[in-house]
Amino acid sequence: MLSEREHGAAAGTFDDDEALSERLRHRLLLAALARQALTDDAGDPEAWREMAGQARRLGVAGLLYARLAASGAISNAPADAAVALRTAHAANAAANLARAHLLGPVVPLLRRCGAEPVALKGFRLAWDVYADPGARSMTDVDLIIAKDRVEACHEAMLGCGWQPHRPAQGRLELDNEIVYKAGDPRLVVELHWRLVRIHGPFRPCSQDILASAVSGWSGGLELRLMCPEQTIIHTAIHPYEDGNVATLRGLCDIDAIVRRTGSGIDWERVVSDARAWRGARQTWLALALCRELLETPVPTAVASGLGPPESGGEAGHRVALAVGLLLGQTGAPQAASPVSPQAAAVAGQAGVRRVAAALFPDRATMDRLYPGQGPAGYARRWRDVVKRHGGDVARLALRDPRTLSLQARQARVEGLMEWLAGG
Repeated sequence: MLSEREHGAAAGTFDDDEALSERLRHRLLLAALARQALTDDAGDPEAWREMAGQARRLGVAGLLYARLAASGAISNAPADAAVALRTAHAANAAANLARAHLLGPVVPLLRRCGAEPVALKGFRLAWDVYADPGARSMTDVDLIIAKDRVEACHEAMLGCGWQPHRPAQGRLELDNEIVYKAGDPRLVVELHWRLVRIHGPFRPCSQDILASAVSGWSGGLELRLMCPEQTIIHTAIHPYEDGNVATLRGLCDIDAIVRRTGSGIDWERVVSDARAWRGARQTWLALALCRELLETPVPTAVASGLGPPESGGEAGHRVALAVGLLLGQTGAPQAASPVSPQAAAVAGQAGVRRVAAALFPDRATMDRLYPGQGPAGYARRWRDVVKRHGGDVARLALRDPRTLSLQARQARVEGLMEWLAGG
């Protein structure tokens, strides 16, 4: 079994403690998803059970079963873990087959209204990319149509018994979709005329998406499908709208698109469209995570085309933080009592000793802050520190290392999200 240092050296250069810890804890799952030979942990029944639980939590249980079944490795799993994964795969397949069947009348209905729907995200991926309806979980079917066809399509959907999740009147200019429900709870259709929320940071062009769509089949239906390049970008930016940096399911989607399309991907278009959509940084991060965790064959030049000029170390720290957020048990940091930014930043770097060093500086600094005061300046400094930071210092001094780590992590997460927002 690899040690922590050996694993970090073999898997990548981003040697961040949290990222390394999460990678080690998930290495059996990541190896299976990346189509690699399983690690020594594969002989441990508890490791299999933990992997199955991780897969369910991260939304990739059906895909994990498909990968393990294809390689024959599922035969090594204990019965309960194998059953759990097989059940997830079967549930995905049953739901997606029902969606395909119930969606059958919808596509010609929209076409009669002059729309040519383009399939997005899960429904397009499950059939066209994975070619396995059990491999991809989803909660709805996403279609995008031209904005000038929305009203006619809406009336037609109402006439066929589809009900909007909330009133659609007046939403055309303010929203990006109408959510329809049918009698079967497994089928929810989101009819988009914009790809993303109107008040969000991204600016994809719906007309370009419709014009760039490719012909294909999904769920036995002849459909227009979002082109691979724009599907990669959409998959990369979508989690950010919900406050996340990425999802493992989304990374697996990008990995599957890249491997299935191969040399057919126009990487120059990925770069240019990501920049035009204002999602270059999110796309860079998603592709970097794919390379790091799934060994996705993304050309090195793509990173330089998407990411801003910076040192490799800075980029590595961002990827490492994203790995910890992506795989961590809770996702977002746990709540901690607020402290001043000055005290929190110092504590996050080196603990309470650095707090003291920052708040009680050297003699030269003291002479500048309290000129002519001499030793009496330290008494004035103590008074000022207690007045301004006393509560924070007391709380920091009484905190355990885990709480200090959470406080520092919160600051790092906020910094990462601010950096992504700048793209």
